[in-house]
Amino acid sequence: MTATTDSRKTLRLGVFIPADCQLLDMACVDVLGSMSHEYLSQLEGLGMAPAPIVDLAPKVHISCASNPSQYSSMYLLI
Repeated sequence: MTATTDSRKTLRLGVFIPADCQLLDMACVDVLGSMSHEYLSQLEGLGMAPAPIVDLAPKVHISCASNPSQYSSMYLLI
């Protein structure tokens, strides 16, 4: 049984990206984003994630806390 939207917990992340950030510096944000209910429910539809795990997954909201003029072409896909 899937949890209702109102009862699902939300994980809110604020990410600061400095000018000299490398790919591995941001890898943990990707890992946390891939544990979101939205992401896992897509995998469940493909048969790649078990339903009990998807039911336990929280919503994940990631905000970029950097200077927008510095990263005007960066988009968060979550």
